Amino acid sequence: QPPQQKNAILRFLQQFHNVLIYILLAAAVMTAFLAHWVDSAVIIGVVLINALIGFIQEGKAEKALNAIRHMLSLNAVVLRAAGLCRRFGATVALNNAGLALRAGEIHALMGQNGAGKSTLLLHLNGLLPDQPPATPTVIVDGLPLRADNLAEARRRVGLLFQDPDDQLFCPTVWEDVAFGPMQLGVREPELSQRVADCLAQVGPAGFADRLPHHLSRGEKRRVCLAGLLACEARLLVLDEPTSDLDPR
Repeated sequence: QPPQQKNAILRFLQQFHNVLIYILLAAAVMTAFLAHWVDSAVIIGVVLINALIGFIQEGKAEKALNAIRHMLSLNAVVLRAAGLCRRFGATVALNNAGLALRAGEIHALMGQNGAGKSTLLLHLNGLLPDQPPATPTVIVDGLPLRADNLAEARRRVGLLFQDPDDQLFCPTVWEDVAFGPMQLGVREPELSQRVADCLAQVGPAGFADRLPHHLSRGEKRRVCLAGLLACEARLLVLDEPTSDLDPR
């Protein structure tokens, strides 16, 4: 890196370091009674920034900046929904429902049958309602979910259906897992490598050439999950992901 650029980045990081300390300390004081881990987060944040300054001093400016971007994205809201309403006849499935999901978080939505869990999940990538409202009620990774950007929103939110038979339609497992990334423009040799990696992540080794309708329900669900992983969605929304799976 040129000396001028390195010095400018170093000054920025030093200023950012000071501001971050004040912000984290203020947050620790204000929320310590609600979340005792905030104090640890302050210490970790300060250590991280000090390490980043060290990277700059060693001439690793690009590595430092990438680390900053990653750190700042960890707590970003990747999906926000508000005012979701849905009625099936006289039955109210959703009444002004909303949620906010941050990067790296894992949430479980629980409730009795018919409580509206699947209905809520179908709203998160625009499968419901049939026509997105004029005023967006769902924002995916900063993108308001509207009729003109449904395809991009669905690319960012991978939805695992409750019934795997609704998601499998190709002659072989390989083709099913490859279908999504192919629609996104992924081609060989990356396509085959991505399919193999995603199948390996979910477990069914040697399944690539098998027929989906010959699989058990649990195996089908694993293949559906591999298909979502192959699309590299920003957010995974899984409807009853553990049903039909062997508890072992």
